[in-house]
Amino acid sequence: MSLCDQLPQYQEIEPIVTKKKPLQPPKIVSDVEADGNCWFRALSHVLFGDEDSHVTVRRVVTKYMRESVQQEVRGYAGENYFDTWKMEEDGTWATDAEILATACLLRTDIFVFTRSANGPWMWHLFKSTSLKKKGRPVKRNNKSLYFYHHNLNHYMVVHDVY
Repeated sequence: MSLCDQLPQYQEIEPIVTKKKPLQPPKIVSDVEADGNCWFRALSHVLFGDEDSHVTVRRVVTKYMRESVQQEVRGYAGENYFDTWKMEEDGTWATDAEILATACLLRTDIFVFTRSANGPWMWHLFKSTSLKKKGRPVKRNNKSLYFYHHNLNHYMVVHDVY
């Protein structure tokens, strides 16, 4: 059974961007509970329509990181990533590594509206092919997911970017 098969049946993800236009700052967002699980809650909201499956989503994403792309994650996030971050634990804040792994697991590009340090707010792309193993083609879909990194410490679901 694949890791995606371990998720409850999720609804078809509708693309937010249907025309090729520059992305604007988020216009319509859905908030989720701010308890340290917000990345996984926001992802559950997108996939299932509510936050209730955030524990399962966390388990599947972290299992994928350990079992399928462990070396790639260490190359991206550092050799001690799995020893330092206890991502399986409830309430542990997600990092860019979890977002990138989510994109690869779902074979879906993820855009996050955020900023670095004191830089400008902008869309950051987490490509679904970033952690692919050498020599293994990745079949990806043509849809994307969009999130807002509010105050640089909380993720929200973005529904409209125009």
